[in-house]
Amino acid sequence: MITSIMNSVRASKDVSNNKIPIIADGGIRSPGDVAKALAAGASSCMLGGILSGTKETPGEISKEGIWPNEVLYKKYRGSASVESKLKRGEEDKNVEGVSTLVPYKGKTERIIRDICDGVKSSMSYVGVNNLKEFSIEAEFVEITNSGVIEASPHGKKSLLSN
Repeated sequence: MITSIMNSVRASKDVSNNKIPIIADGGIRSPGDVAKALAAGASSCMLGGILSGTKETPGEISKEGIWPNEVLYKKYRGSASVESKLKRGEEDKNVEGVSTLVPYKGKTERIIRDICDGVKSSMSYVGVNNLKEFSIEAEFVEITNSGVIEASPHGKKSLLSN
C-alpha cells in the first residue's frame, strides 16, 4: 500500500501541483496503518474493514456458542461484494469484495479515537505538528521477515514469567 500511495502522490505532483487528493483504500487494519498511509502522503483513508462489526454498521448482531462462551458477530459485506451489488440492484459483475462474519466491536467512536491517538503518537515520533509536515518528514524503512523475527523476544520462557 505504501508504494502505491507514494507513486500516486508523485504522479499527482507531476500533473496537478499536488491538488488531487489521494485516498488510501485497502489494507487498513490498525491505527498504525492509517498513520503510515498519511505519512506516505495520502489525504485520507477508507476504513471499511477496520470499522466493520461496529454498532453503527449495517446488519444484525448474531451470536455463536452458548453462554458464557458465546461470541457476538456482525456480517461484513464489502461494497463491491456480490451481496452488496445484488442488494443495490446491480449486476454481479466485477466482484472485488467479500462477505464474512466479523467479531462485534462495539461503538465506532472507540475505534476512531484509537486511530486519532495512533496518528498523533506517530507524529510525535517524527517530531511534527501537522499532517503536511508528517508526510514530508516521515521516513520508511523496509523490514524483512527475518528482521521481525530477530527483533522479537528470544528463548523458551519470558523473563517476566520467572
